[in-house]
Amino acid sequence: MDDEGLGCIDLRCPEKFCGAALDQDMLDSLLSEEGREKYWEYLVRSYVERSKIRKWCSGAGCHRPLDCDTARKWIVESDSDAKHVKAVIVQCKLCPECKRPNQKKRRSIQVKCRKCGHEFCWLCLQASCPISCARFAVDYRDWRVQDEESEKHENKYTLYSERWDANRRSKIGSLRRMKEEGRYFKRLSQELGLPLTDFNFITQAWLQIVECRRVLEWSYVYGFYVGDEAKKFSLEYMLEVGESRVKVLELCVGRESLDSIFRNEFSQFKFSGFRGKLLGLCHVTANYLEELVRTLKDGCLV
Repeated sequence: MDDEGLGCIDLRCPEKFCGAALDQDMLDSLLSEEGREKYWEYLVRSYVERSKIRKWCSGAGCHRPLDCDTARKWIVESDSDAKHVKAVIVQCKLCPECKRPNQKKRRSIQVKCRKCGHEFCWLCLQASCPISCARFAVDYRDWRVQDEESEKHENKYTLYSERWDANRRSKIGSLRRMKEEGRYFKRLSQELGLPLTDFNFITQAWLQIVECRRVLEWSYVYGFYVGDEAKKFSLEYMLEVGESRVKVLELCVGRESLDSIFRNEFSQFKFSGFRGKLLGLCHVTANYLEELVRTLKDGCLV
């Protein structure tokens, strides 16, 4: 493998007329611990170096508070998940009760709907499976434990992936809103006779929201790789508090809040009060997120 370098990720069966690619399970069974680590390193490197639209990070803190190695691992896993979306859809059947798609487990013909809990046969879709279906379930017990572990990992990934993506989309949405508000402030400055620079503190609040969402986005990835249950519980609490503080800031800088200040009997006194409140919220929120970053970087979760 040392001689192959990145070429090792394209290994195929040497048997004549076969040429099948070696999958991850086979490589894990054949390689030593050191070999598996090298293979993973080459796999991650190939993901970036063979891409025409990606390159390695050239600066520190790009996935703050996550280190770049873990970020690369997550990106590869997320991209791998996306590649198999079509295959997963093909392998799904609708629950007879709630019509939610469910994926078949390995060698198991019994499926339990994740939404409503209804159990049904993969082959006939009936709750009480006929004898003719039972012959396909010979190895069901042997695979039950492995299926449960696989399902647990998949559920965990889905949970953290959804939270990661929700903050990513909120971050993008906040950037869009900030640009829209820029045009809104330009109109207000003309209508109210205020310098455009008087609205800079609101733009700074949006930038703070964007940074907070970015920190939360990658903090959830950090949480996915935390194995200790006590540390995971502590992180979940910190992230919940962080989410709530960002939401308060978003409400304060939202259009309804701004309209109440600028549209209904505008006064400089009310404007100054709003400015002080918003700057205070920005300060509190920024301090909390910085504390979160320090805690994760120092490994001080308890």
